Amino acid sequence: MNSTLDKRRGKVLTESLLPEIEVVELTPDYGKFIFQPLGRGFGSTLGNALRRVLLGALPGYAVTSVKIDGVQHEYSTIEHMKEDVIEFLLNVKGIRFRPVAPQEAPVSMTLDWTGEGTVKAGDIQKAGEYEIVNPGLHLATLDSKDASLSAEFQVMQGVGYKSPSEENEEAMIGEIPVDAVFTPIRNVNYEVQHTRVGQITDYDRLVMEIHTDETIGPKEAASEAARILAGYLSLITSMGDPVPVPEPDQQRPKETSELPDELYNLSIEDLKLSARTSNCLRRGNINTVGEVLERSDTELLALRNFGERSLKELKEHLTQIGAIQTSGDQEGYPDGADTATEVLTSYSTTGEEDTSEIEPVPPTTGRTFLPD
Repeated sequence: MNSTLDKRRGKVLTESLLPEIEVVELTPDYGKFIFQPLGRGFGSTLGNALRRVLLGALPGYAVTSVKIDGVQHEYSTIEHMKEDVIEFLLNVKGIRFRPVAPQEAPVSMTLDWTGEGTVKAGDIQKAGEYEIVNPGLHLATLDSKDASLSAEFQVMQGVGYKSPSEENEEAMIGEIPVDAVFTPIRNVNYEVQHTRVGQITDYDRLVMEIHTDETIGPKEAASEAARILAGYLSLITSMGDPVPVPEPDQQRPKETSELPDELYNLSIEDLKLSARTSNCLRRGNINTVGEVLERSDTELLALRNFGERSLKELKEHLTQIGAIQTSGDQEGYPDGADTATEVLTSYSTTGEEDTSEIEPVPPTTGRTFLPD
């Protein structure tokens, strides 16, 4: 009997049964979805995994620091303002941003208010790159015609939560770090119920509710969470596959085979790139000129915080050392140099070195290797 039931269950799963997704309700900030039928135990497995990723791994945008005219620290007060600075910062934390286009760098926004009245998030002079989704959010109340409030906000992309202590190392004088909540998800609930298919009654039915801050829709949030999980699981699927070892004559791609070894293996730190560009490459595990040349412009632009300006700078430096040939250029080292050392010696006397501090590369996060 049990054997027959197992065979029937297997037949149903493999031949005619695929889980279906039903959208029960969908608004800009709320979604209710039903996934059924799922194999026994998979309701909790998928529900818990999706919930954890939704709450902790989706990117969002938030204010990370505030600079207020006449204020040096968060324990100050502002004349003619009902709220103290701490309460004002708490209100600022509630501002939610939606980018018009993906942003590669922090953006500065300003607030200038004079006179009596209620200051709201919509009064912030928005940069063209962002939209404030809750413009009616209360920020402060000024009770005199002589009152004034001028502030500058730094808005950036992040994941999860960032404490003020992480900002203190980078904060400038007069800049107050704010603990930023980047996650666009407000709450996630799920419930696992029983469902039946034919005579089999022990399948799972997953009911999931997703609440967002409207910077991302619930449906898009669920899809992004699934994509993140798929990125991790894809590593496991190929875990047992042997790593191919190229033959000696195939160690380098064809498009870089003519490049001298000294240039191919040259460290990107020797290119005297700006700190920003250098950090982006190192975060992407790109450490040599050869590794740069093996990637297309599209792959480079996909690196976090690496934009068109960084790409242009990188190509200019590669051209100067002869790693990229332009029309009319001869192969080999430029300017009559015979070695990469001679190239760099000449290069260092003409190029301007960025003296900005190159920050340590943090541990690789799961988002680095995710598929598009």
